[in-house]
Amino acid sequence: MVEFYTVKEFKNELKSRGINFSEKAIRHFIANGNLKAQKEILRPKRWQIPASELGRIIN
Repeated sequence: MVEFYTVKEFKNELKSRGINFSEKAIRHFIANGNLKAQKEILRPKRWQIPASELGRIIN
């Protein structure tokens, strides 16, 4: 199991489970605090979304 997803991986995982969100919408949810995420240390422009958030969205 993956510990963290990038925004693109998170979008693809949601899409495979029948939930269709755009990358822009996911970033908007992060900015509003609806999704917990952290910046990557080596690439600070990228977000890391914990796998626990996927479970929270699906359920």
